[in-house]
Amino acid sequence: MTDILKERRLINLNSEDATFKNNTTFLSNCIFSFPTILKDEQDIVYVEGGILNAQIPVSFYAVNFSNHVLYYSLNSSIFSITVPVGNYNFNTFATALETQFLTNGHTIVITINQSKGIITFTNSIGTLDYFQETGSTIWRVLGFETGTGNFNATSNVITPPFLLNLLGPKKLKIFCEAFSVNSNDSKNYGTSSLIDTISIDVQSYGQLNYSNITGEYGRLRKKIITDIDISIQDENNNFINFNNTDWSITLAIIIYRKINISNNDLQPLLSGLGEIKDLLVPKEEEVMEKPSVSLEEEVPLEEQNIEEPLPQLNTEDLDLLLYENPNFLS
Repeated sequence: MTDILKERRLINLNSEDATFKNNTTFLSNCIFSFPTILKDEQDIVYVEGGILNAQIPVSFYAVNFSNHVLYYSLNSSIFSITVPVGNYNFNTFATALETQFLTNGHTIVITINQSKGIITFTNSIGTLDYFQETGSTIWRVLGFETGTGNFNATSNVITPPFLLNLLGPKKLKIFCEAFSVNSNDSKNYGTSSLIDTISIDVQSYGQLNYSNITGEYGRLRKKIITDIDISIQDENNNFINFNNTDWSITLAIIIYRKINISNNDLQPLLSGLGEIKDLLVPKEEEVMEKPSVSLEEEVPLEEQNIEEPLPQLNTEDLDLLLYENPNFLS
């Protein structure tokens, strides 16, 4: 007979304690080295694992190192600007862009359609040719569609077709090769080491508090775990820049072990029964050695209730008796 034992272990991680911080103060690509988290043991049927809870600071910016560069052509020459990383509203964002254009010697004014949220770039000196998609990481933030190529100016004016997007990352994706469960991601349409996602539903400079309230986890592919790698990225697979603000994640690992119940497991019980048997054996032998009782030897004959057989008479004997004793007839 086989039974299953469920064993739970917790692994608490803090980015400050990481053995390796592969992207330094970004703190979004860390490795934690442990002596042994999981070993390949014969009695393990399977292992589940994932994030139990997490506390993650919203210390990253909407405009960051992955989306703050714009290339453009003015007077048939290519230029670029780099917007300082940070969180913006329209007014502060427009001021930052105009300042960067002025650094290149160009006066480009930015306005916004309040009802639609769409911005407009207007050049006043020289000829604005187009905004260049290649190399422009801020393309979608400004309201341009990815994959459409360069966007030409009309009479020194460029108006993107879609609204300005200053929301920043909307979701955090947590990757961990050690705890991988064959997840799928539309970003590459293949399996990945994605173990969980966390929605960003608090304001900047707040804290995300995540808890796995269902307690359900995926089945791990790894049979041996020593190092735990944590990678935190946005929905576009860009590493998050936590600006040297630490996060905490607690992982849970559930080990399912098989228990074989055999005769060896019953040996203590059998030994106890053997001792009881030893106490009973002398009484059984005593009974076996006592001779059996015979009625003929033990009970006197006169005490035996034995019926004597009646004599067998016939008519001839009766006639003789009557003839010899005539008194019976008188």
